[in-house]
Amino acid sequence: LQVSKTARRLAKGFRLSMDADFARVCDRIVQQHGENWFYKPLVAAFTAMNARGSRGCADGRVFLHSFELWAGGGVSDGEPQLVAGEVGYFVGASYTSLSGFADKDAAPSAGTVQMAALGSLLFARGF
Repeated sequence: LQVSKTARRLAKGFRLSMDADFARVCDRIVQQHGENWFYKPLVAAFTAMNARGSRGCADGRVFLHSFELWAGGGVSDGEPQLVAGEVGYFVGASYTSLSGFADKDAAPSAGTVQMAALGSLLFARGF
């Protein structure tokens, strides 16, 4: 996997997590994109699937996760701020992103960094 120098430079000061705040990522997706397909019954089903954790769904073949990108959190920054995230699922050795958000006002490069960080994580895990 090749990550551009620009993306690596932009990534300083951010941290990627998995399943740290699934509900908030879903809420932020709805805030940014509306309830056009990420509507309440679907989010409830996704939340239940995510709660199964390592047991997965469909006899342990499908795993639904959120990925969060945090900015700040250093001594001078205060609490980390959720600036990008996505919800997606694993089936075998495949990952599919369902939807995501990026807060371009808080961190203009958040979407780029989140995609590069997630790509690097997936590559490191053999996807």
